[in-house]
Amino acid sequence: MAILRRSGGFLLQTKRNYPNAVMRLPSGGIKAGEDIEHALMREIWEETNLDVHVERFLAVLGYRDDQEQAAFLTYLFFLREIGGELRTNDPSEKITDWREARPQELLEYAGALKSIVPSWSNWGLFRAASLEVLAAYCSENGV
Repeated sequence: MAILRRSGGFLLQTKRNYPNAVMRLPSGGIKAGEDIEHALMREIWEETNLDVHVERFLAVLGYRDDQEQAAFLTYLFFLREIGGELRTNDPSEKITDWREARPQELLEYAGALKSIVPSWSNWGLFRAASLEVLAAYCSENGV
């Protein structure tokens, strides 16, 4: 989820178990039988409590970990905050901090994800890709 706040920054988060409190875009899972749009709105409510306008679908990013035989997809949406109060409605998310990143700062956060501890390196590379796609979109579209 790429949520552009009314202040002009994109919402980033970190969780209790992330190494070095690394920041990334909020994300979530799709439950069995759930469509993507419903999952998106549910996850926004669970993690941020914000009211948003879905402005644009940006990308599908895939990742496959050959060692674990796991495959992941991320559906990246560009959203604009229109209301609400930032808070986590689902404590099991374990979100410990929020930050806002201006579009020109997104690649710095991607770099931090790409350089995290080796045991998290694949995760960091996968999460950095969303920030890189978002940064390119912002640059190309004057966001």
